Amino acid sequence: MPAVDVLTRHDCPWSIGFRHENPGASAFWRCVADTVFRPGTWREEGRSAPGLPESPADHFIHSS
Repeated sequence: MPAVDVLTRHDCPWSIGFRHENPGASAFWRCVADTVFRPGTWREEGRSAPGLPESPADHFIHSS
């Protein structure tokens, strides 16, 4: 998987942003995070999109 290859070539920390309403992206990036960082070693947070208060929050996965 190219995303896993890229992440394993570079040291942490990582932040990966995606749209939570996109179920495919959510599942994909959580799977990648589990593969690269191991389950339980990363966290996810929602953040408002800058300048777009009416827009749904962006989600970010952060490595440890």
